[in-house]
Amino acid sequence: MTLAGELSHYAYSLKYNDIPKNIVYESKKRIIDALGCGIGAFSAEPVKFSRKIAERAKVNYGSTLLGTEKASTPDMAAFVNGIMVRYFAIPTYPKSPRIPATTSAPASLLPTRKVRMEKTSCYQSL
Repeated sequence: MTLAGELSHYAYSLKYNDIPKNIVYESKKRIIDALGCGIGAFSAEPVKFSRKIAERAKVNYGSTLLGTEKASTPDMAAFVNGIMVRYFAIPTYPKSPRIPATTSAPASLLPTRKVRMEKTSCYQSL
């Protein structure tokens, strides 16, 4: 089996209760940090520009653009949401105590619109 196959098998078979409590705690911190960065960057010019492009995609059941009720294609939503999260995620000072936002957080949150993913599944996906 390939490494990708082994990793996907492991991720698929992983249950929420198998995840150590400290990992769940750290995941929650990163999700909150990612959402905070996204909210802070909502009105930034690069975000507004990319959101305008993503909104052109006409989809019935797409992925949510953070901070809106609008949907786009999954790739465009990941692009816009990623810009929002990363816009303020880079620490201003080299020894900043901030928690680095994970780049996977926007992609992990994408399916929540369509399938109403439970929070435990979201933690597993991170």
